[in-house]
Amino acid sequence: MSGIRWTGVNKGVQSALALLITVMLARLLQPEDFGLVAMATIFTIFMGFFNEFGSGSAIIQKQGLGQREISSIFWFNLLVGLITTIVTVIVAPFIAMFFKEPRLGPILVVLSFTFFLSSLYNVHQAQLVKNLEFRFLYIVRISCTISSGLLAIILAYKGYGVWSLVWQAVAEELFTLILLWVPYRWYPLIHFRWGEVRFIMNFSMNYLGFNIVNFISERLPHLLIGKFLGSESLGFYTLAQRIVAFPLETTSYITGNVLFPVFSRIQDDNLRIGEIYLHAMKYVGFIVFPLMVGLFITAPELIQIVFGLKWTPAIFILQVLSMAGIIQSLSINNSVLYLSKGRTDIQFITGLLFLLIMAMSIYIGTDWGIRGVAVGYTIASLIIIYPSLVISYGIINLKVYRLLQTLKEVFIITAVMGIPLFVFAPLLRSTGIDPFLILTSGILTGGVIYILCTLLINRKLLTSFYDMINLRA
Repeated sequence: MSGIRWTGVNKGVQSALALLITVMLARLLQPEDFGLVAMATIFTIFMGFFNEFGSGSAIIQKQGLGQREISSIFWFNLLVGLITTIVTVIVAPFIAMFFKEPRLGPILVVLSFTFFLSSLYNVHQAQLVKNLEFRFLYIVRISCTISSGLLAIILAYKGYGVWSLVWQAVAEELFTLILLWVPYRWYPLIHFRWGEVRFIMNFSMNYLGFNIVNFISERLPHLLIGKFLGSESLGFYTLAQRIVAFPLETTSYITGNVLFPVFSRIQDDNLRIGEIYLHAMKYVGFIVFPLMVGLFITAPELIQIVFGLKWTPAIFILQVLSMAGIIQSLSINNSVLYLSKGRTDIQFITGLLFLLIMAMSIYIGTDWGIRGVAVGYTIASLIIIYPSLVISYGIINLKVYRLLQTLKEVFIITAVMGIPLFVFAPLLRSTGIDPFLILTSGILTGGVIYILCTLLINRKLLTSFYDMINLRA
């Protein structure tokens, strides 16, 4: 199988399993539990950037690395992982004080050990991606998702509450470490030279800087909600954000994880990079657009039936964020262009500028609670999308109108599918029809309309997925 085929199939399965696990945990746990972990996640993801330090991406991008250089990177990564673990333990009480949530301190202490565990396998993972060994990598990830998810469900059922989510995160890192070390059989040399890791510093510093800026942009709503509105409100927002993130992260991971090593190998051929990129974006739009529109229309039934009535406040949030999802999908692979061309410096600077816009918009939205935050986040996404495309496309001499041309038919087909569903869904609700029937009929009708319109407007769109999964460098 080609890299994208394995990436697509296995990431799709992994995302579906993760969604199923989230649904089961949402029924067993309270919104407050998800809110507490979301507070902790704000800090752990932030520290995780320092932990990985861009070394994995540097290994993928840099050609001709030998065993000695990679071993030096491994030991450097392990040292950074140990430092980030210790720092997290030290600052955990202060993070708890910031959110005025004493339960957060012990949660962060336990989660800090995930940094040390992941630092032990980051280099293994990067080598698998660089060598396009996706089959082995995703067997490992799916196994870990299932194992840690089952553990979390058992703990939640037994009444461990928020700790079921905490131990799920730790267990997933531990299982990943074991499965990447034992079967893969790559072991570092007892060797370290600073000169052999120095080359990653310029690459990694800019990459780290952008990751931090991008993280703040994405997590600023969580930070403000957790600080001013409490863990329960953050739980509602987090659930809606997770639902929207599933298709976005899946398609981003599928395309980005394969395009990065491919683009790195042909980094001097801008024309071919542009062609492959646009082909990938057609696939992204074909999958993401109808899913986001479907989430917007069926959100009331989806939340109440799948997650339960206690999650009703998340309905409006889900609808607004689904619109943000469509906007963000247009730039979902921009980072790959910066990384493959080694221009993380531009990525970092533009990220800073976009962060200012995002922060201002979200801050204004806090006056209207979590709904205002969601709307502010979506408006900011709309404002920055065009300049983000212009700047990243400029690196490979690609014009934005080429993307719009590529996605024109997908926009039309999605609109033809969405408009009748948008009109008839409220009418069905007003008649008192069972919500389950509304949800299932909406999904089936939307799917049929989408496929029929695709066959009528451009039959080749249905073959784009097959073409994409057989993409090779």
